[in-house]
Amino acid sequence: MPTLTLSDGRKLGYEVYGIIEANEDVKNVLFFHGDPGSRLFFPASHAEACAQHNQRVFVLERPGFGLSDVRPNSTILTWVDDVREAIQQFRLQRVVIAGYSAGGPYALACAARLPKETVAGTVLIAGVGSPDTPHITAGMAFGFKIAMWLCRRQSRLIGWAIRQSHQKALQNPEAALLNDFSLYGEVDTTPLKHNTWGCKNLFLQSLQEIERHEHIVEVRRDAVFQSVSDWGFKLSEVTCPVYQVSGLLDRGVVPNMARYFQSTLA
Repeated sequence: MPTLTLSDGRKLGYEVYGIIEANEDVKNVLFFHGDPGSRLFFPASHAEACAQHNQRVFVLERPGFGLSDVRPNSTILTWVDDVREAIQQFRLQRVVIAGYSAGGPYALACAARLPKETVAGTVLIAGVGSPDTPHITAGMAFGFKIAMWLCRRQSRLIGWAIRQSHQKALQNPEAALLNDFSLYGEVDTTPLKHNTWGCKNLFLQSLQEIERHEHIVEVRRDAVFQSVSDWGFKLSEVTCPVYQVSGLLDRGVVPNMARYFQSTLA
């Protein structure tokens, strides 16, 4: 199982999709998973398409997920240091950075703080919105509104809820996954139930992968708290092109989040 050893001795898990071996014209992409997510979260159809377009995709696992060791006092910005080392070890000159869902803030952090000549562009796929988003809860499912209110107060109830979800996932991963996604409504739960494009298998693989980590409850709790707090950088620091893919019916990562990015980012 592929890992990098970082300068502080920690392991960083990853997987490569698309073109495996580099060539002169290959386009390198760093993909940051959501939550639940891991290096396994990349559809086979996407991997085939990337190979056809001469793209090499590195799916990196954040600290505490999958094969990656926990990083003490990990933040959204400390992830930039790990990615910088990964780029050096992979010997990449220029990359596109893509962040899915909870991976969005980490993609923007890298776009803001990595050298401008390194980051060719950033892609947000239903990327979690900035805490500065106006009317951020408009259109959000009631359960998510409650969760955001609790997160902003760093309530212990969030840790308790994640631990309950963790216990359910260990006992019955599929039931736990469907229960967690029930907040999103029928638009998201229907393809999950029918495993459209293999999406249920993807989520289950990653869920089972990360739930084996002994510190995953604390890791996920801290990540959620950080996503609704000051990210540590300003969106104005992002100067590379930013592209977005988002759903108008998304009840978690609501449209207002994408609209704010559109009005603020390059």
